[in-house]
Amino acid sequence: MADLLRRLKRAVEEYGDATAILIHNDAAVIEVSQAFLSLNIKIPEDFSVVAVIPDKVGVGMQIPFTAMSLDINAIVKRTVGTLVHRIESPDGPARRVLVGQHLLLADSVKRISR
Repeated sequence: MADLLRRLKRAVEEYGDATAILIHNDAAVIEVSQAFLSLNIKIPEDFSVVAVIPDKVGVGMQIPFTAMSLDINAIVKRTVGTLVHRIESPDGPARRVLVGQHLLLADSVKRISR
């Protein structure tokens, strides 16, 4: 926790104009709420927060941030399928494959009025 708090404080000082943060570390998603409280940072008033989490991490947990939940099994299945296709057809055209994911909404993103 101390290392996360130190890194978060340094990032806030170094990027003073930042208005949002993207968290893509499972352990940090769990600890960062306390770190924000310790630094007196209000979510979403001071910072909008979005997390990227494997779907297994989010199961049974209430992630306090808007999150993109990654279906690791679907990603692995598509990745392996794409690699097998490339091995079978090495001279074939490149393929761009999108794997749909779930957006879990929470009140951690500040609304911008137009």
